[in-house]
Amino acid sequence: MLIEKLVVPTPFPVGPINLYLVKDDPLTLVDTGPKTEEALSVLRSELARVGHQLSDIRRIILTHTHEDHCGLAATIVRESGAEVHVHEWELANITTADVTRVSKSLLERAGVPSDEIEDMSGRYKRIHNHAEMVEGAIAFRDEDEFVFAS
Repeated sequence: MLIEKLVVPTPFPVGPINLYLVKDDPLTLVDTGPKTEEALSVLRSELARVGHQLSDIRRIILTHTHEDHCGLAATIVRESGAEVHVHEWELANITTADVTRVSKSLLERAGVPSDEIEDMSGRYKRIHNHAEMVEGAIAFRDEDEFVFAS
């Protein structure tokens, strides 16, 4: 089994991120990068560099659902028909519309001023534009294993 590191840009302060392509059956991409034209273009180039194209991908495993790691999942699914796997704790983050990571009630109880809460909510909405919902994502649990041909 060969694993290739692919590097894609993000519009976030974290800078570029690493994705991993498991060159086995099924061809598996670990994380996808954010939903931006630049990230998609670079991902296509990175895949071509290692002898593949987006339509070859059969499985996507998301390590977590931050937009820089899951943003292109729906795009890849549309082009390749790949299955998307995400931890059960994170499933709702990519399968439910209008999910927010900002818990207004928790922040209010913690004493955060309402204008700060609204500012945080607005920032998250802008970040969330770098991902989209993935229909049919499959939840995995801590003890699950991913099987490959070799």
